[in-house]
Formats: sequence, C-alpha cells, structure tokens
Amino acid sequence: MRVKCSSGGKFTNCLYKPKNEFKIKYKRTKDDELLDYFFASIATAEHQNKTPNDIFDKIKKKIENTYNIDELAKNGPLDKEIQNTKLNDKQKDQLQKIRIDQEAIVLRYNNIKDGINKETEISNLRDFGYWYIQIATAKLPEKMTSELNKLRKEKLDHLVNYINDYNTMQTDIENETDLGKLENFWPNQISSSNFTQEDKNNLNKARENRINELKKTQTDEIYDKI
Repeated sequence: MRVKCSSGGKFTNCLYKPKNEFKIKYKRTKDDELLDYFFASIATAEHQNKTPNDIFDKIKKKIENTYNIDELAKNGPLDKEIQNTKLNDKQKDQLQKIRIDQEAIVLRYNNIKDGINKETEISNLRDFGYWYIQIATAKLPEKMTSELNKLRKEKLDHLVNYINDYNTMQTDIENETDLGKLENFWPNQISSSNFTQEDKNNLNKARENRINELKKTQTDEIYDKI
C-alpha cells in the first residue's frame, strides 16, 4: 500500500505496512493438543525417571558428610528419611548400608578424638606413637584422618608447653630465696595459672616446703651465731 509520509517537511510516497497485515489468526486443532500432550508426557516421564536417582545421590552425600552419631543412629533422622523416601527397596537397602558404615566410621573417629583430648603422655602423641598408629589403622576417610592428625599435633604442642611451663614455675619456686615472695607473690602466680587444680596443689606444696626450708635455715643461722 502506498501512502503519503513526510520527509524534510515535504510529503512523498513511501511504503507503509499496517500492523494488521502481519497478524496471523491461527486456530489450534485437536492434533496440536495431542502433540502438546505427547511432548509433556515424555518430559514428565524423563523427570520421574531422574528424580529417584537425584533423591538417592542427595541422601548418600548427606550421610557421607554427617559426623553427628545421633543423626546416623538407628531410628535417627537419616534412618527415618531413608524409610520415608519413594525409592525402591534396593536403593533403600543401599542407603541403609551406607548409613551403618558411616555410623561405624564416625564412632571410630569420635573414640580416637576423645582419647587424644584426654591424653596426658607426650610419648603417646608423638609421630609413630600410640595415637599415630590408631589413626593410621582406623581406615577413616582422608578428611577425618587429617583432622585427627592435626588434633594430635596440637595436643602434643599443648602438652609440651604445659609441662615446660609447670617445670619452670616449680623450679623457680624451689630456688626462691625471698620469703615475702613465697608467701604473697607465688600464691597469686599459681592461682592465675592455667594448670589443673591437682598441679596447682602440687605447686603450693612445693612453695610451702620452700618456706619451711628457708625458715629452718634462718633458725639454724641464729643458733650458729649464738
């Protein structure tokens, strides 16, 4: 269709295409609806086939990343989650085996961890010592093995520093020559230390013994002068 249009203030012939010319009126047929239903059915079937595998992988990963023994226990959250899924019996049995194996792994991990935290012997914490061997033979995942060895070394360093600090304070008390410090300064030092109550009691005994030694020495010196 030719119509007048303006160009630089003058009207010239130009091609104009009305919008209505490009509107296509299309009526859907039953064949179209059947095709839609067919493709939707295929998509649904693919989704249904994929979903159980997604659920299985999700729960499997969740189990393997769980360190909480209560969550892994029989009748615990993960056990119930497996029971309530829409997986087939074979998949459920596989997940239950993974859960039981993970429970045993976490139990070994926790036992070694507790043992290291309670250890008081330096030799048991050293490389190739008792806890080193326990970790190496526990057949734990690499992540757990690394965490336990890190804990073992940290505990070893802590224990070495603790013993050094204790021995230093004990030696200083036993060599103290000032009665005033033994009666006032050292009690405060012992009390504010990070030693166990048992070790604090032993340091106070060493302090009292030193006080008695100095007093006896002073008495002996007085008698010698007489």
